Amino acid sequence: MNPTFDLITQPWIPCVDADHRPVTLGLRDVLLRAHELREVSDNSPLSTLAIHRLLLAVLHRAMDGPADQASWRTLWASGRLPADALEDYLSAWAEHFDIFHEQHPFYQVGGLETVDKKGTPTPPVPIAKLAVERVAGNNAMLFDHSADAESHAVSAPQAARYLVATQAWALGGGRGPYSNIFGLHPYASHATQVGGVAVLLRGSNLARTLMLNLVPYDATRPMPRAHEDLPVWERPQHRPPGTTLVDGYLDYLTLPCRYVRLIPEGSSSDVVVRHAYIAPGLALPSGDAGPMNPLWFQRLDAKRGPVSIPLRVDKAVWRDSSPLFALPKAGQSFDGRPLALRQAQDRSFSRLLGADARLMVTCYGLANDKAKALAWRCEELPAPVRLLEDADLVEYVADAVADAEQAAQAIGKAFRTLAFRVLEANEKAPDPKDVSRLSQRMQAGAGFWPQLDEPFRRFLRGLDQDADEALGVWTYRVLHEVKDAFQRGARFSQGGIDRQLRALVLAETNLHKNLRPLRDRVPQFPVKEA
Repeated sequence: MNPTFDLITQPWIPCVDADHRPVTLGLRDVLLRAHELREVSDNSPLSTLAIHRLLLAVLHRAMDGPADQASWRTLWASGRLPADALEDYLSAWAEHFDIFHEQHPFYQVGGLETVDKKGTPTPPVPIAKLAVERVAGNNAMLFDHSADAESHAVSAPQAARYLVATQAWALGGGRGPYSNIFGLHPYASHATQVGGVAVLLRGSNLARTLMLNLVPYDATRPMPRAHEDLPVWERPQHRPPGTTLVDGYLDYLTLPCRYVRLIPEGSSSDVVVRHAYIAPGLALPSGDAGPMNPLWFQRLDAKRGPVSIPLRVDKAVWRDSSPLFALPKAGQSFDGRPLALRQAQDRSFSRLLGADARLMVTCYGLANDKAKALAWRCEELPAPVRLLEDADLVEYVADAVADAEQAAQAIGKAFRTLAFRVLEANEKAPDPKDVSRLSQRMQAGAGFWPQLDEPFRRFLRGLDQDADEALGVWTYRVLHEVKDAFQRGARFSQGGIDRQLRALVLAETNLHKNLRPLRDRVPQFPVKEA
């Protein structure tokens, strides 16, 4: 007989309580005590985002809404999540939330096994293959079955978090295996969260956070319902693996991109998981045929139209914050903000929370090179409520980002000048590849962008007090960091002392010339930062 692990009652979701203490809870306690908890917070930001998606799906389903602003305002006024509706729903589907159930294990395919072409069973793979952020052999070869010889054991709570996270973040790549239920599986596709940066509004407690991210849910919003919109655990049977259209928002949030069966070891009191059967599951159509992720934000490309903004290893999310906050211009239909930010005006957050209130905009992303995870990140941006509703205030954000980009271009040109001059010999132009390599080395050593992360957050916090002063302080700080960054990067130059000195003079002259438009816009004295 299989051991059991019930996600509703048994603790597996890591949270932080009102006193900033870590606490691990089951699904029921997280939802019913959400007003007493500060946040969900796993060591993996990918898992944290995936758990929020699960909580939102359960909440939408239990409420069958909110269908309109009136019902949302009623929920907001209560200050807590609807206990009766949640209790009734979780009780009705309790059996389907056991991750080791023999017939219908949560988010899995009961009885699934991988086989070869002749139908002979093949070994399961290490449980680490479910964790995008873990390196187990080569995750790009997920379906190769040449699994690691040794597999570490994880607890049932950790296995549950791996399972939920992989359904949101699994990377495509690799030929699918055969299984005893579906035959040959297709090539693996990316999960629904891969390819963009997910955004959550965070409130004063977990209940407020979930409310802020509850989008209008009815027959047409946030995406049309083709059939009855069911989360994966309510579906009477599994769809054949491959490309599919979603039946609605709950189907989208819980779409099983991987068909999985965890293999427990031990008894319910000390169960561990070392292995699992994993195969490609469902995938969304590519391009315009697939639905837009309501958690993502986009920019408008002149050639390609709306495009999502992915996480980049070398670029903090705040550098793309102009489209994140940008309200549509008059006569423009395109609105690239995440849906939670878009509905801020309809819900009049400034009246609900107060004009001086601030929210935290939390961004989650996974940078990847095809099937290889490169980086995963959680970035927090403090946002005055007015920033979500005031187009004029948004322009200050755009100006701040543009100032930093202009400074980065200026320092890049200065390093190229410096590299060219220190490498030229006997008035002979150096090899452009050598110039490029040296200038890139100096750029890397300069460390310009990381120095602006915290100052940008201070700029955002100061916007609702005096936007002009906040922008002036920010630009002054950018100029200060450019000077320091140039000095750090210049240490990586090379050549004789005389040549280096002449090259430094020319490069600094170039730098000051290109920074003149920024210097002309800021006070010529030190400004106290907010």
